[in-house]
Amino acid sequence: MKAGPATGAGRLLGFGHSHLVALMRAWRARAHAGRTGGRKAHFTRLNHPDFQPNFEVVNRTRRIIPALEQRLGDIIRQHLPDAVICVLMGNEYNSMAMVRHPKPYDFAWPERGFAAAPGVEEIPFAMMQAQLAMLAERNALLFWRVIAQAADCPVYLLPPPPPIASEAHIRAHPGKFGEMAAEHGINPPQFRQKMWQLYCQVLRQAVAGSATRFVDLPGTVFDGGYLAEPYWSPDPTHGNAAYGEILLAEIEERALATRTV
Repeated sequence: MKAGPATGAGRLLGFGHSHLVALMRAWRARAHAGRTGGRKAHFTRLNHPDFQPNFEVVNRTRRIIPALEQRLGDIIRQHLPDAVICVLMGNEYNSMAMVRHPKPYDFAWPERGFAAAPGVEEIPFAMMQAQLAMLAERNALLFWRVIAQAADCPVYLLPPPPPIASEAHIRAHPGKFGEMAAEHGINPPQFRQKMWQLYCQVLRQAVAGSATRFVDLPGTVFDGGYLAEPYWSPDPTHGNAAYGEILLAEIEERALATRTV
């Protein structure tokens, strides 16, 4: 059952995993500086131990644990948001994109002007798209469907941050990719950008025709198609608080523009 319509002004509710932290830090900075403008925000990190485990497998089908599904609906009903922000999972594409495969491969995407690198195994585009779609369906989109079903307000689905072009930065801050990157190397920036764009397309197509709005990232966060340096975190994949502030402002502008009173 959906939550009732929101009655307050400017109430944001965010659900997500590690990429949600950029928005949380941006909101805390606003609150510390007294710049919330009377708006309220609540953020729920689904990778927090209090929300574990997220998934179960029943008859070989992966799903959100029913108790967690109920809890997500309860959170929405409790906060009655004017807009819900989903920053769900997000490193699925990096599991394939960040580190070179022991048997390197690539794919062409003529529609976007991407060619396959020479000298490696070329994977058909449809197969790569299907693989990323399967990862999204088993992770981020499971959460999105539960949240969108429970929310009676605009839902905004954010992609993960675009890749960082600098291999030097990634090697200096490899995070969980450190051991594998040292052994196999890091994929070229263009390959990682191509995988990110394809993952975004998978998410965009999944929500098409629904009440959810996929958020295309503002041009200010990009530098040549990659995450601009002012928005890097000291890790290989996440955006910082300045990045989170730009996303908050983008969503607020959209939510206020579409909100009816």
